[in-house]
Amino acid sequence: DTLNDRFSELTRQAIAECPWVKGAGEFLEDYQGKVPLYLVSATPQTELDEIIAMRDLTNTFESTFGAPLDKVEVLKEIMVEEEASPEEMIYIGDSPEDQQAAESLGIQFVGRQSDRSLNSTINNIYSDFFKIKNHLIKVLVIPRQ
Repeated sequence: DTLNDRFSELTRQAIAECPWVKGAGEFLEDYQGKVPLYLVSATPQTELDEIIAMRDLTNTFESTFGAPLDKVEVLKEIMVEEEASPEEMIYIGDSPEDQQAAESLGIQFVGRQSDRSLNSTINNIYSDFFKIKNHLIKVLVIPRQ
């Protein structure tokens, strides 16, 4: 138990201190308070809350959703909360599960390349958040920075 607890602590610390994906910090700063931002993660909720606090992101998101979760149900909950249709939402994700959840509800998906393979039949998969932001500015009516 002691080793397991220590491993969890070290893992949380490493995640909290890892470098940002290029452009992610700026992306969040640019859109926080301008559009509702939600975080949906496979990270267990307790650990996610700790990481969010450690990275000083507590006020960045309207809500955060961690495991255990059903991403489709979470997206439905967000639609109700925001009184939004799928056409009014964008899901930025880096996993096939993110892509499948968005597509199952008709929500536009924008992918961030990671070590997980996304369906490459869509053209909106980018390596960093600077490129994601440029894509969003070109195709959507959202606040510009």
